[in-house]
Amino acid sequence: MQYIKTLKKFVAGSDKYFDVFKCTVDEVSEFKDSASRKSVRIKVGDQTFQGLWNKSIFEFLVENEGSESFIILWKSNKGNYMVSYAWELWEAYSKGDEQYDSKISEVEPHTTTENKEAFVYMWINLESDMKYIGMHKGNPQDGYICSNERLLAEYNSAPYQFRRTILAYGTQQQMHELETLLLIQLRAANGDMYYNLSNNLRK
Repeated sequence: MQYIKTLKKFVAGSDKYFDVFKCTVDEVSEFKDSASRKSVRIKVGDQTFQGLWNKSIFEFLVENEGSESFIILWKSNKGNYMVSYAWELWEAYSKGDEQYDSKISEVEPHTTTENKEAFVYMWINLESDMKYIGMHKGNPQDGYICSNERLLAEYNSAPYQFRRTILAYGTQQQMHELETLLLIQLRAANGDMYYNLSNNLRK
């Protein structure tokens, strides 16, 4: 992969940086992970990257599979590259739109953190398949369930029907941003398959 440039986009209250690479995507596939989230996975040489599924990005990757093209990756708070879910970045770059160009040759280095003061989690109702994404400052063993009244009531009546998955650890600010990104991407507050009532940007 050949690094080309870094794009900047304001997401969830702060600037996020996305790296563009010139490369050939050898394989594109879609899958559902253990939390039943639809995702995309690509292989570039001996490297594999995945990210939240976006129809337009998936179609672009499939169309260009096996040909020299480009990919846009976001480095997560855990330090791993993920396929960017923001189609407007892919579209703008493919059209040569400089609106998203950071216009800087170097950006602040991505860093990982060992700070685990907070975490992002997902609850799954195994009977209805409804989900809830949340963030908590604390540790997974402190007894915290969630702040959603409906989910809490259902959990208290039948805790065996629920399973929790920890999605990431980090600082409270990092986890709040990640929670917001997931809620926006999954449109959790706009559907009937999530307990969430807000995407953190509006109450």
